[in-house]
Amino acid sequence: MKKTNSLALLFAVVLTAIVISSSSCSKTKDDPLDEGLEIKELASDESHFAMESDLIFTDVNTVHEKFDNGEKTTLDGATVNDTSFIGFKKIVINYTGETLNKMRVRNGSVSIQLIEGSKWIDKGAVIEIEFNNITITRTEGNKIVNIQGKYYVKNVNGGRAFVNMDVEHKLWGTAMARFGSGSSSEWSISRRRTFSNVNGAFRVVTNGDTTINDSANVIVWGKNRKGKEFMVRVPQELVYSSACPGRMMSGQKRHYKLTKDVMVTHGVDDKGEPHKGTGCAYGFKVEWTNAKNEERRAVFAY
Repeated sequence: MKKTNSLALLFAVVLTAIVISSSSCSKTKDDPLDEGLEIKELASDESHFAMESDLIFTDVNTVHEKFDNGEKTTLDGATVNDTSFIGFKKIVINYTGETLNKMRVRNGSVSIQLIEGSKWIDKGAVIEIEFNNITITRTEGNKIVNIQGKYYVKNVNGGRAFVNMDVEHKLWGTAMARFGSGSSSEWSISRRRTFSNVNGAFRVVTNGDTTINDSANVIVWGKNRKGKEFMVRVPQELVYSSACPGRMMSGQKRHYKLTKDVMVTHGVDDKGEPHKGTGCAYGFKVEWTNAKNEERRAVFAY
């Protein structure tokens, strides 16, 4: 089981570098309109929110898998209290500050309660996850997000992530998210993640998991910093692999409801073209058409 735990923790490290820094951006042309700034801001915020919440969901999964195996959990930059599990099926993670890699500082707590099934690794088991005023500060760029809300995760086919093949988790819920000094807004998510381990290489495939106004594969929706509604769907599944730590291999997200629809394509080179050959991709590109019907794009490094 110790090998299983190290695999899960290693994948958490793999994920930590995926958060996008808006300072690592190049663009083909200057965009004279403010809409370009809003579009890039939302693309960065959405990636930031997805990454930081996914890291916490990975911690939650690690804690429960170890508990099911009768082991105590040690997490980077956190303490775990599982003393009330026997009576209430509840575990609490308390984040206590800077991580060992010094990439982020996390404070606040996460409450985890098993509400269906006798163990998290059971087929059909469901856990309730409550974010209690979690504040995460990225050291590089001082990017800050505060999350408070409640989520649910279902272990659809049972088993342990990165150990059993094609373990599928369905995750949904709503939180209040605050980015930097921006006002809080409601962010809802519905995503489906499939975990596998192929010859020691960890792979996670993520898709949207709901339909809104006839748009399928929606993964997140809510309001941006300015209170404007947005919706993001996944037209092409998002693929992560430990073969390229910190870099999404491929996938697309499409943002709706702002001034213009926006396409975000992952797995590109520094010119925004699909990555080819050996090695890992440079980053992702954001593409839209502005009010003057001019095509715009920005390329971000991972």
